[in-house]
Amino acid sequence: MFNHQGIQSTSAEKQCQPGANFSTGVGQTADRIAAANGLYLLAAKQDLAKAQHKLGLYFLDGVGVDPNTEEAVRYFRLAADQGHVGAQYALGRCLLDGKGVDPNAKEAVRYLRLAADQGHVGAQYNLGCCLLEDKGVDPNAEEAARYLRLAADQNHTDAQNNLGLCLLEGKGVDPNAKEGVRYLRLAAEQGLSDAQYNLGRCLLEGKGVDPNAEEAARYLRLAADQNHTDAQYNLGRCLLDGKDVDPNTEEAVRYFRLAADQGHAGAQYHLSLCFARGRGVGLNMKEAVKWLHSAAEQGRAGAQYHLGLCFAKGWGVGLNMEEAVKWLHSAAEQGLSNAQYNLGRCLLEGKGVDPNAKEAVRHLRLAAEQGHVGAQYDLSLYFAIDTCLFDGEDVDQNAKEAMRYLGLAADQGHADAQYNLSLCSAEGVGVKRKAGEVLNHLKSADGEQATRRSISTALR
Repeated sequence: MFNHQGIQSTSAEKQCQPGANFSTGVGQTADRIAAANGLYLLAAKQDLAKAQHKLGLYFLDGVGVDPNTEEAVRYFRLAADQGHVGAQYALGRCLLDGKGVDPNAKEAVRYLRLAADQGHVGAQYNLGCCLLEDKGVDPNAEEAARYLRLAADQNHTDAQNNLGLCLLEGKGVDPNAKEGVRYLRLAAEQGLSDAQYNLGRCLLEGKGVDPNAEEAARYLRLAADQNHTDAQYNLGRCLLDGKDVDPNTEEAVRYFRLAADQGHAGAQYHLSLCFARGRGVGLNMKEAVKWLHSAAEQGRAGAQYHLGLCFAKGWGVGLNMEEAVKWLHSAAEQGLSNAQYNLGRCLLEGKGVDPNAKEAVRHLRLAAEQGHVGAQYDLSLYFAIDTCLFDGEDVDQNAKEAMRYLGLAADQGHADAQYNLSLCSAEGVGVKRKAGEVLNHLKSADGEQATRRSISTALR
C-alpha cells in the first residue's frame, strides 16, 4: 500500500509512476482512480508533460473527474508545448473538432504536424486527411499521400483505406490500382467497413483486380452487416440482379430496407421499385410511393421521374397532374431523358401546366439528343406538321430537322418512323435513299398496328 503523504514529497517523475499504477490496476475503483488523479495533478504542477497529458485525457473522458474539455485542452497544451507527442495529437484533434476550444484548423495542423513528424500514427493519418480536404492548410495531395502512407505502413486501417483510394484515383501519387487494392485489402481484412465496401466495388468493377462478383458480394456483406449503408445498397443490387451471384430478391429487399431506413436515397428508390413490381415482397403501390417520395425529396432523379408517373397515372396515390409535372420537371432538370420526354408531352398537351410548344420542344430536344426514340419521332412530327400537334402554334416547318429526327428514330427500330421514312425515301421527299433502303424500312415497320402520319405529305 502506497504512502500518499510520502509520495507527495518526492520528484514529479516518481509521483507520476504510482498514479499510473493506480489508474491501470486490475479492478479499478473510484478511490483508486481518485488517488491516481491526485498524484498526476501533483506531477503536472511540476510540469511533467506525461502527467499533464494523462490529466488532459481524464478531463476529456471524465475519468475520475467531471468531464471538462476546457481543462483538458489546458493540460494538453502544457504538455504539447513541451514536445509530448500524444498531447500534440490530442490538442490537434481538439482544435479540429472545437472541443474545449474554438475550432482552429490552422493551429490544429501545426500540432498534428509536430506529432506526425515524431511518428504518431493517428497524427499522420489526420494530417493526411487535412492536406487532402483543405483543412487549415493549402491542399497538397502529394504530401497527404506521404503522411497517409506513413500511417498505413504502421497498420492504421483508415489510412490504408484512404491511401488505397488515392492510389486508385491517382491523387497525390501515380495511379496504381493494384497497389490501391492491396491497401484496401489490408484494412478490409482487419474489419474496416469502408475498406470492405471499397474493395467490394473494386471486385465488382475489375479495378486493380480481376472481376469477381462472388468475392465482391462477400466483402459487401461484411460491410453491410456492420451497418454500412452504401454496402447494404450495393449488396441489395447484386442480390436483386443475380449477376454472377445467386439471386435472392427477399434478401435484396432486406438489405435495401436496412439502408433505406437510414435515409439512403438509392436504397429507397430500389425498394420502391421492388414494391411496385412485387419483387421479393408483396406488390404494394402505396408503399412504393412512400419510398419514391423519400428518395425524390433527396434529389434522386429516377425516383422523381417515377413519382411523377405515379401522380400522372394515379398509381398508389390520387391522380394529380400538377404534382406530376413538378416531379417530372425536377427529374428533367437533372438530365433524365424519360422525364424530359414526358415533361415535353405535358407541355404540348397542357396537362398539369399551361401549354407551351417552345418549352416542350426544348425538353424533347434534350431527350432526343440523348437517344430517346419517342422524343426523336415526336420532333420529326413537330418539324413536319406543326399544326397537327400544336393547334396552330406559329412554328416554322423545318424539313431538314424533321428528316434528321425521323432517321434517328427509324434507326432505333421505331415502326412509325421506319414507315414514314420509307414513304419519304420512295417519294424522294426530304431525303435521297436507295430503293433497297425503302424496302428495308417497310419490312422493319411491317406488322406494327399503329396509326401512322404521312410525313411525306406534310413535307411535300
